[in-house]
Amino acid sequence: MTESRKVRWVVRLGVWVLRALASTWRMETVNGEPLAAARRSGTRVIFALWHGELLPLLWHQRGENVAIVISDHRDGEIIARIAESLGYATVRGSSSKGGSRALIGLMREIDAGRDGAITPDGPRGPARVFAPGAAVAAQRTGALIAPIRAQATRAWRLRSWDRFLIPKPFARVRVSFGPLTAVDAPSPRTTGGVERIWYGEGWAERLARAALSPAAWSYAVVSAARNALYDRGALRAHLPALPALSLGNLSAGGTGKTPMAAWAAARLAAAGARPAIVLRGYGDDEPLVHARLNPGLVVVTDADRVRGVARARELGADCAILDDAFQHRRLRRSADWVLVAAEQWREGLRLLPAGPLREPAAALRRADVLVITRKSAPREVAEEVASQVAHFMRDRTAVAVCHLAPYAVVDAMTTHREPLSWLDGRELTAVAAVGAPASFFSQLAAQGATLDPIPFADHHAFDARDVARIVRSGERRAGVICTLKDAVKLASLWPRAGPPLWYVSQRAVVERGGAVLDASLEALLAARAAAPPTAGPTGPSSPAHGHRSSTADR
Repeated sequence: MTESRKVRWVVRLGVWVLRALASTWRMETVNGEPLAAARRSGTRVIFALWHGELLPLLWHQRGENVAIVISDHRDGEIIARIAESLGYATVRGSSSKGGSRALIGLMREIDAGRDGAITPDGPRGPARVFAPGAAVAAQRTGALIAPIRAQATRAWRLRSWDRFLIPKPFARVRVSFGPLTAVDAPSPRTTGGVERIWYGEGWAERLARAALSPAAWSYAVVSAARNALYDRGALRAHLPALPALSLGNLSAGGTGKTPMAAWAAARLAAAGARPAIVLRGYGDDEPLVHARLNPGLVVVTDADRVRGVARARELGADCAILDDAFQHRRLRRSADWVLVAAEQWREGLRLLPAGPLREPAAALRRADVLVITRKSAPREVAEEVASQVAHFMRDRTAVAVCHLAPYAVVDAMTTHREPLSWLDGRELTAVAAVGAPASFFSQLAAQGATLDPIPFADHHAFDARDVARIVRSGERRAGVICTLKDAVKLASLWPRAGPPLWYVSQRAVVERGGAVLDASLEALLAARAAAPPTAGPTGPSSPAHGHRSSTADR
């Protein structure tokens, strides 16, 4: 018997067994009215369900005009055909195989008028860990995420990675819907006015970009002239007091420089170096964040990076990491890492002020390493961005992909920690004063949180009025959650009787190009060995523009 005939027989038998078994189940629906109301209004939804609960949920939602993502693996072929026999449209692919194709296919089905369904932890796990595909599809289509769970009074559990649930005959099966969640709706509550102009596709945003184009052309002329002067030696690039690594952007923030700088500093320290972080000093948050992430690290804030690196040497550092310095060509560096956020990149972005770019993509020829960062975007999307942007590099192999992954929720006042799963099902006020607040809100929504989002401008200095507004919102919910950059500023202003203030702890996870990053750091270490010895710490331990971090919490 051929393989295709075997599959057909297995599908026929599976459909017959499922219909016979499921016809005995006593189904109960909990909290289904919001879903019904959304459908009556014509709003599309994306069902997010755990892989282990797939069987009873396939039965419950049969014939409801739903397109479901099924893996491309061999077992997925059988599941797909069974789903189709129950009235589902199927889209093939998963997080581990054909992911970007499946995501695009799902969005097309939603745009065509179907609801969607996806198992964010499938097809291979880890079990009940929410991959961001559902959030990205919801963001791009405007659909609502509908968490859906199944429980049975009597059931078999397979010894598989997902503990696959099969309700027994005549079991009572309860299907529960969580709160419907919108992700990154294009409204002033999640996206600033400037970002809407840069990235929006409506006629008003297009008109605004066109009106700003003459200013962008002028900006481009000035930027090109300045770079040409440095390229020809007419403007001097100073030798730094210490070997230096630059981390920077093509765009105006939101790429994850702070966690990547902290990651690089930790790697250098583990290799025996004494790195310093040298900041431009846009706000008070970044030095405090680095103090949390790398206790004992030398952090210097100075608009003059030449002077800042010299100060770092005086404080005992033997190498420097320049935060946000790709355009700061006055100081030479051992290597340039340029970060591009997968969530923000698209072809056709314009220069400031009509778009987010500080320089055109062609400037990447100056870069030594391209780092694609992702927060809410699936890895497949990050890989696609990497392939697009790498064409501008001198060395197209010098590319890394890093996930800025949330891994814990921390009480900003007590440092008590909860696992990321704590967010699932909670209603929270979300605050973000970072370069890309929508990406942060997407991460929270992907973990199952229901949000009242309050974005602020990057490096916003919170005052009493801001805190009062945030507290009022948080008191109506389970508390307030923010980024670490916001928590270090809000904690000192937070009222004792206020709602809980939490922040999400993130870490940089290198998914591709680890050898490229390590080679770059090794070159910096080698340059450090050839440099003159440092002077050691001098002066007070906490000068106005340089200090050693001492906070232990990470």
